[in-house]
Amino acid sequence: MVEFSYKYVFSCERSLILVKKIEHIGERIKLLREKHGLSQAAFGKRIGVSSGNVGDWESEKKKSLPGAKAIYTIAKEFEVSADWLLAGEEFLGDSSLKSGNIVIQDDKPSISTSIIKERESINELAPDETLTEEAKELVSIFNNLNERDAAELLMIARMKRDFESR
Repeated sequence: MVEFSYKYVFSCERSLILVKKIEHIGERIKLLREKHGLSQAAFGKRIGVSSGNVGDWESEKKKSLPGAKAIYTIAKEFEVSADWLLAGEEFLGDSSLKSGNIVIQDDKPSISTSIIKERESINELAPDETLTEEAKELVSIFNNLNERDAAELLMIARMKRDFESR
């Protein structure tokens, strides 16, 4: 049985939208595949994997996950973000919602202030002189990214941190 949780998001016009959050990556892949009217074989061919791989990802029993290359290809090919594909969360910025989340009402989401707060906290963490050259470069790159890319970079860094802490 698939359970959905709901989260509320305010749009730029302050109207309320309701987004179904899909919990399992396989469910998001299946939703994306079906949304485009593709069989597992056609989906697999489009991203360069076998239909068996796609079936394994979609099966909650198999606990199989796509690799980084497949995630990148799926995100690029089907115009979804890697953060939505991996975690079921979409950074909601100025652009229209391109995720596979099911929007019940207004599909123009709000401008998130979380990335702005993240940027401010990163800049306040330590003066430049305490950062290594690599850290300074990373902060510079982060600060020059658009909001969506900055959100994705943060999510990837957090996932890497969480994975390594296991």
